[in-house]
Amino acid sequence: MGWTSVIAAVVVLAGSAMAYVGQLDSAAGPLDTVQPTMVSATARTGYAIEVAFSEPMLAPGVTTAENYALSGEGAGTLAATPSIVNGAGPYTLVWDSGEMLGGLPLTVTVTDVQDSVGNAIATPNSADTVGVEIPLAWWPLAVVLGLAGAGSILSGRRRRLATPRASSIGRW
Repeated sequence: MGWTSVIAAVVVLAGSAMAYVGQLDSAAGPLDTVQPTMVSATARTGYAIEVAFSEPMLAPGVTTAENYALSGEGAGTLAATPSIVNGAGPYTLVWDSGEMLGGLPLTVTVTDVQDSVGNAIATPNSADTVGVEIPLAWWPLAVVLGLAGAGSILSGRRRRLATPRASSIGRW
């Protein structure tokens, strides 16, 4: 058996009063008062971390970048707050500059978010992960056979595989 709520309101607009009365049936069952928690954080690339919660979360709070904070040695040159948050659960925190340090600890903390029925985040509201380094690659490498030999200096373009923003010219 569900509950029936009777709603009554008096609205005054431009000097005229109007009365509204109605009723609304709700589903049977207990009221959800369980607060959500952050259950995991996983570094996916050198500039993206995926986070998951114990319950479906309410947007826009959960997709507001300012509600997240990054800390720990593995944060490297990433800002404390991500540039953007994508997804509908799990959520991906993305930074548009900087990169984390591989193998070092990171902690993601979230505040000011609610589950889909409005319960505020409880503890734990943070999760730990380990930084992922963006691998280096060298290309294009053009070697003219017969001209390169022992002790030759080869040059090419050094850049990170996962992002075009971290490139430079190098020699090896």
